[in-house]
Parts: sequence; C-alpha cells; structure tokens
Amino acid sequence: MMNEVELKKIIELASYPHPTSFQDEESNKYYERVFAEITLNKIFKWNWAACCWGSAWLIYRKMYLMSFVMLAINSTIFLILLMVPDYSG
Repeated sequence: MMNEVELKKIIELASYPHPTSFQDEESNKYYERVFAEITLNKIFKWNWAACCWGSAWLIYRKMYLMSFVMLAINSTIFLILLMVPDYSG
C-alpha cells in the first residue's frame, strides 16, 4: 500500500510544470486526481497521445528535459540499427 509521503510526491510530480494560468491549474488538478486514483489502485488510465506521440506530447506538457532524453535514446537506437548489416539475402 502507498504511504502518504509517496502519494504527496506523486501528486507534486503530477502538477509539474507549475501552473501559469487558470487552464493550466485546472489541467494539473485533473492529473493530480487521476494519478492519486492510479496509485491507490482504483483505476487504470491510458493516454493515447502520450503513447503515440511520445516526445511531442512531452513537449506539449512542457517536459523538455524528458523529451530530449527520449529523443536522444530513440535516435541512438535508430543509428545503431542502421549500422547492423542486413542478412535478408
């Protein structure tokens, strides 16, 4: 079971970046509520935008460092796969 300190940390992370407008604040309240429900094992949520457009979604959510890390990892994997010889005949 999740303790109160861990739950507060998750709620704090859910509200990143800090809201700059009323709309951002409302969006963060939504994510705080959803993340709290997920961590308490009440529900399962799926975000198609985050799944399909990972880095673009991270940039939209103003998570620039995470999007850069994700793009760097994806680019590295792509470049490594380009160097693997093709033995398909």
